[in-house]
Amino acid sequence: MKTITVCVAGIKQPVDNVKIFRFIAQDLAALPGFSPGSNILVKLNLYGYTHYNAYSLINDPWDTEAYEIAVLRRDDSHGGSSFMHNLIQTGSVLEITYPRNNFPINKLARKHILIAGGIGVTPFVTYIKYLMRYQLDFEMHYAFKCMNKTVFHNQLIDIVKKYYYYCSNDGKRVRVEDILKDQPVGAHAYVCGPKSLIENVISVAEYLNWPRSHLHYELFDSGQSGNPFIFELKNSNMSGNVPKDLTLLEALENLGVDIPYGCRSGACGLCATRVISGDIEHRDCYLSDDEKKEGNLILPCVSRGHDKIILDL
Repeated sequence: MKTITVCVAGIKQPVDNVKIFRFIAQDLAALPGFSPGSNILVKLNLYGYTHYNAYSLINDPWDTEAYEIAVLRRDDSHGGSSFMHNLIQTGSVLEITYPRNNFPINKLARKHILIAGGIGVTPFVTYIKYLMRYQLDFEMHYAFKCMNKTVFHNQLIDIVKKYYYYCSNDGKRVRVEDILKDQPVGAHAYVCGPKSLIENVISVAEYLNWPRSHLHYELFDSGQSGNPFIFELKNSNMSGNVPKDLTLLEALENLGVDIPYGCRSGACGLCATRVISGDIEHRDCYLSDDEKKEGNLILPCVSRGHDKIILDL
């Protein structure tokens, strides 16, 4: 995996549980450009294993001097957010991947409906910069729990004309049907956040007969840990353990197994791997309900096995 060596040029903490990190290239060269919705993987060495944590870029896509990411500290993560919050300081040196985009803007859309839950707002920061720059029609819907722990809310109030927010602690809940109904033909909806929000948007959109090609989503639940389990690779005569704080994809990578991947969050399906035997705990939003019941495929970037699984690798 090709990486870029960067230095942490600055750290800001706009709210208690979120830090914003600014990276510059160690050799001070310009960084590669990127498109709205792009993310990078930050390489972290945790517990003797290599992790790659995905973070959306939030700085201006036309700024090649630096990259910025926002990191939410999560107690249920597999260590990446705690590592970033507790150990990374200004001057720290890290390895990051080149930007990639599994969640791009559809430039042919007549209108753009942005729906975010919690820290899932981050890819929309660059969306909004792009949409405002080119004066495109859009509206922003942002659901969160607590006003004083919400990043970008004040910024969105100031700059986005059609901005609607839903603070659950104040009793306000996002009503997806109200958002999606009566939208113009040619509108596209984009949703980023927890799995429950994505599934809700997909279900309501199907009920309202939205074309599936007009729905775009990115999952932000991929960091959750789970019970440890064992895997075997039938064709390679290899086996390994997946600790509670490691994904199956990361365990395979640490074993030297090359698995194609895209989003690393259970949305794109690129890492789908055939399962010969074993029970699966599906955590993705890509496989259909029927495919999950069949139990023949697993997305190792997020889904886990029970006790032991055998893979067709």
